[in-house]
Amino acid sequence: MKNKQMLTIQKRSRKTVLEMLKQKQEVWRDFQMFPNEYQEELLLFCMGEKGLRTTYDKVFKYIYNPEKHRERLEDMISAILEEPVRIVRVLQREGVQLKELGTFIIMDIVVKLTNGNLVNVEMQKIGYRFPAERTDCYLADLLMRQYNDLQQSNEKFNYKNMSKVIAIIIMETSSEIFLADHTNYIHTGKMIYDTGIQLHDLFENIYISLDTYKKFIHTKINNKKEAWMLFLASDQIEDIMEVCEAYPEFIPIYREVFDFSNQMEELVMMFSDALRDMDRNEERYMVEELRAERKKLEKENDKLSREKDSLEEQKNTLEDEKNNLELENNLLRKKLQELEQIT
Repeated sequence: MKNKQMLTIQKRSRKTVLEMLKQKQEVWRDFQMFPNEYQEELLLFCMGEKGLRTTYDKVFKYIYNPEKHRERLEDMISAILEEPVRIVRVLQREGVQLKELGTFIIMDIVVKLTNGNLVNVEMQKIGYRFPAERTDCYLADLLMRQYNDLQQSNEKFNYKNMSKVIAIIIMETSSEIFLADHTNYIHTGKMIYDTGIQLHDLFENIYISLDTYKKFIHTKINNKKEAWMLFLASDQIEDIMEVCEAYPEFIPIYREVFDFSNQMEELVMMFSDALRDMDRNEERYMVEELRAERKKLEKENDKLSREKDSLEEQKNTLEDEKNNLELENNLLRKKLQELEQIT
């Protein structure tokens, strides 16, 4: 339990934390406006009873600041890709053409590795609908960005100099398609061919479902990748200690996280921002759901209309057949009457 002692978590009473919140009127006012579950989350963190979710925007960006802690991002990417990587350059996102109204994204960073590969690491609070289609569009944009850079360089352009573009999508709350799989939390997509031929394709997608890992997969930490997953997925003290005991290099990171408990004004502001973003995101998600439901209803309506038209056509056919039968019946009756008169 040596590492547990190395990570010291400051304990406070609930009364003490509430007094800290009341020291500034605007801080206390904002705190009182939080939903009950957010108030409790903040209180338990400041009391030292729980950790702080590292998926909060400011926490995440502070931990992974590429100018200050590039080695942390390198370590996480290395663990996910299962090969050592080094970041040679952090690329600006301004060059990316794709824009979205509203966002579920916490972090979105593009780095260039020593082997030339471009890696887009994206952290999502809520998984997007149509994840593969969206990710492929982003990777295509990155690929063209690389292509244009090579075209504009002094060296003669050659397609063999094009490097792979990799998307690592980490989801705190996964979309339905990932939640349906309880046995896998990492889904890697690469181009394969039915003949088995090996070609150097440039796209690779990696989707990581943190909620699947936490709910269905995690029992104990077996490797560095699982340590990173638990670090990202859980704010429970027992999980934090498990990570620190398995890999002590996480202790300085957790110290930085727990230091937020001493910055009450910053902490309340961070929760306020998260709630505001959540409101926008939930509104957008509801709109997407309503649009999807509308399309579904339109398809069902079209199907019912077609079935109605088909039934009408069948009805008309049956009416025609009935009329024909009545006509034939009348003809037969007439012939019968004629035969009776002859006899």
